[in-house]
Amino acid sequence: MPTIINNISFKLNPLNESEQEKARLNFKPKNIRFLFIGESMPSGGTFFYFENSNLYNYTKEAFLKNFNWPNKEFLKYFMSNGFYLDDLCQEPINQLSESDKRKARNAYEQSLAIRIK
Repeated sequence: MPTIINNISFKLNPLNESEQEKARLNFKPKNIRFLFIGESMPSGGTFFYFENSNLYNYTKEAFLKNFNWPNKEFLKYFMSNGFYLDDLCQEPINQLSESDKRKARNAYEQSLAIRIK
């Protein structure tokens, strides 16, 4: 049953089959050594694993400054070194008010726990 926050329905599905989640799983390491948790993918179509978000650009810049990785195929090196980014909320929440974001984050905690397990 979906959770509704501010007239927005959230599925809270730990096995989300969106294009974003398919791309994310494509770069999931067999052994995750370092897990980064973001709030949610942004609304508007950008996404870390689509290589078109600010988070992707700044993460890549920081990693290239500190590791001897080639500039191309960043996500391949990110994965092969055990790094993985997941989001607490599997649907964009950046368009919500601060109080509604807090409610959404609380609603997604169990979903994240299931994915981590």
